[in-house]
Amino acid sequence: MIHGVKNKIFSLNLSIYAKKLLFVFIVMMTLVLVSGCDKTIKVTGVNLNQEDVTVDVGEVINVQATVLPSDATEKTVTWSSSEPMIVKVESGKVTALAVGEATITAKAGNFEASFKVTVVLAKVTITFANTNLESISINKGAKLTVPAVPTKSGFTFDNWYADSGLSILFNFDEEIEEDLTIYANFDKDGYNVVLANTDLEDVFIEDGSKLENPGDPVKEGHNFAGWWIDSQFTTLYDFDSLVTEDLTIYAKFSL
Repeated sequence: MIHGVKNKIFSLNLSIYAKKLLFVFIVMMTLVLVSGCDKTIKVTGVNLNQEDVTVDVGEVINVQATVLPSDATEKTVTWSSSEPMIVKVESGKVTALAVGEATITAKAGNFEASFKVTVVLAKVTITFANTNLESISINKGAKLTVPAVPTKSGFTFDNWYADSGLSILFNFDEEIEEDLTIYANFDKDGYNVVLANTDLEDVFIEDGSKLENPGDPVKEGHNFAGWWIDSQFTTLYDFDSLVTEDLTIYAKFSL
C-alpha cells in the first residue's frame, strides 16, 4: 500500500514538472514571436539634395531629404531654420524672406543634415544705348540714379528716352523691376555740307548758321554756272538761308 502511494506521489510530481516545462516553453515561444513581429529598424542617417546656396529675396527652393536606411521604421523628418525671419522652411519648401543668412536643418531620429542659405537683393541690369557708358547693375525695385551726361563728338546731349524711337522720356522716379535699356538722344552741334561735282572738301556748319559761298570752283574746259540744291539743277541754292540739316549743293558747269 505504501508503495502504491509513493507511485501516485511520483506521478503527481512528474505531471506538475511537465506542466511547468510546457509553461516555460510557451512563454519563450511567445517572446520569440513578439520579438520577431515588433522588430524596429533604426535611422542611420539623413541626406539632402541641396548644398549651400545664394538666393534672391522672395525666391523659393524645394529641398528633398532622404532617410537612411530606406526601410527605417520611423522616417519622419523635422525641418528647422536658424533664422526663420530671414529664411523659413516648411516640409522642405525653403522661402527667402529678407537679406541675411540662415541654416536650414533636416532631422530624422538622432541624425541631421543642414545647408546655409544666403539671401541677397535681386539685381537688374541697366544698359545705356547710343553711348559708350558701361552697363550697370542695381537692386531690383530701386530707382535708377541719373547717369553721367554722355558725350558724342559734334553733338550735344538731349535727354534719356525709354524707347528706341526716342519718343518717350525715361522716368527716373520709376522703380526698376527687370533688366532695362534706356536710350540717349543727341542733337547735332552742326551740319555737314557736301559740295558736289567738285574737288572741294565738305564744310561743317554750326546749327542755324548760314553757309558762306565757297566761290567758283574750276573745271577745265567749262564755265561755272552756280550752286544748286538739286542734281537736276532746277533751283539755285540761297546762301541767305539757315542750315538746319546735313546738306548737299551741286556745282553746275557749262561748256
